[in-house]
Amino acid sequence: MMLSTRNEHRRRYPRTDSVDDKSDGPDDSADYSVDFAPCTSNDTVEPLPSPDAKPKEEFDGAAYSSKRDMTPLQERVNALTILPSAVFCLYYIFACKWMDGSAMRSVAPISSDTDSQDTGMGCFPLAMFPQFYSYPPLPVLALAFGIILHCPFSFLYHWKYAILMPPGIARIGHWSRRLDHSGIHICSAFWSYATSGSVAYFLLNLLYNGDCTYRQFEQKVQPRRNQIRILVSMLAYTAPLLCRGESDVFCRG
Repeated sequence: MMLSTRNEHRRRYPRTDSVDDKSDGPDDSADYSVDFAPCTSNDTVEPLPSPDAKPKEEFDGAAYSSKRDMTPLQERVNALTILPSAVFCLYYIFACKWMDGSAMRSVAPISSDTDSQDTGMGCFPLAMFPQFYSYPPLPVLALAFGIILHCPFSFLYHWKYAILMPPGIARIGHWSRRLDHSGIHICSAFWSYATSGSVAYFLLNLLYNGDCTYRQFEQKVQPRRNQIRILVSMLAYTAPLLCRGESDVFCRG
């Protein structure tokens, strides 16, 4: 009876679609496959930052310079204070002030009939330096050479470009300031020999300060790192004084 009822229902309500129409539409019975092969792309995916991670602090050149800015008058005075040390070094050497009085009196000036190679000491043959009795020791020359070499670079920066350049990266990254700091490292290297008298210690400091000088001319300026490196170079050339127990000289330096 159920079969007859079903046939009667099909007779009254025939289906409008045919089997042929199914070929025009998508085949719902088709098999679909998903490829789960790993991605072969060379692009690296950056990990998402942690919500608790603090953003990397960028260097603020204007804020750094604002704490150290000087007035034009202060910069000019700073430049002028560099000159007396260089002038004194020249006077100290050519006036033979590195010798004590008894040594200076015991040295005979070189005359035209005296061979300076026999005595090893004597007046330098220049009329403008009549008291230049002898060449100073190498540590004295190293000390004076470091000061005299740094003097023009530091004077140029403080007298001119520290006033002309605006505060911030423009002034910090200027070539004159880089040369000023490089001169400090070169001076520190020579002073390490002046205070120690050791060639090995001088070469060690020369390597370190040479690397610091190279880093002064990197495209990206890192003032905090450069200031720390200058401090290390200063401690390096004053350390021999403490090793010899010359704490009074260390404090005066």
